[in-house]
Amino acid sequence: MAKTKQPAQPAKAWALFDKSRQLVSRHIALFALLYIVPLLGSVGSSIDSWHRHGQNKGLVLGDWKPTGAPTLSWKGWTSVAGLLILFAIISIIVQMLIASASYLAAKDRSPSFHKAWELTKKFGWRLLGVYILTSLAVLGGLILLIVPGLIFLRRYYLAPYVLLDQDVSIIEAMKRSSALSKPYSGSVWRIIGLSLLIALPNMIPVIGPIISIILAMYFTAVPALRYLELKKLS
Repeated sequence: MAKTKQPAQPAKAWALFDKSRQLVSRHIALFALLYIVPLLGSVGSSIDSWHRHGQNKGLVLGDWKPTGAPTLSWKGWTSVAGLLILFAIISIIVQMLIASASYLAAKDRSPSFHKAWELTKKFGWRLLGVYILTSLAVLGGLILLIVPGLIFLRRYYLAPYVLLDQDVSIIEAMKRSSALSKPYSGSVWRIIGLSLLIALPNMIPVIGPIISIILAMYFTAVPALRYLELKKLS
């Protein structure tokens, strides 16, 4: 009696991580360039937290001595606020460039900064809309009952890649992401769990964020690879 052929199953999260690592390594100059901004932000935040911890404990960290909060004029605070806003804008643009480059790498289209920039220019506002609506849905769900926020996270996790691949509206990308991931929710949760796991070194001062950013860089194509895999299985 012939055996019934089992339906294809999504690859394990670690298998996708290894494939993503190979793709990123093949285009390391591009991804290293894109991850400079997240690295600077993460390391800077870690150093600041370390210094604040030292200040609270009354410690002297190297040549740095806690002296209390800095006194700035109104103009000084305005300049600081302007720099923070500028850094936030740059970070958002870089995040969209990373999503574009990751999608191109997963599609095996030999990604370049120019191609990622062109894709980001085309889908930038819609990508931003997806990020904002997804964040609001997840945050709102977490604040209300926690579980709905987690459900929304799974539903819309692949929405940016649906948008880049299918050129649809913001809402349609979120709907298709939800429909695509529902039958394979476990496979989506596994890569979300892996992304949280590689963020754990952030708890180590200074050196931890560097480790996490390197791991995140090698992980970066995993969601796009999962999206393309589920699209094929569906």
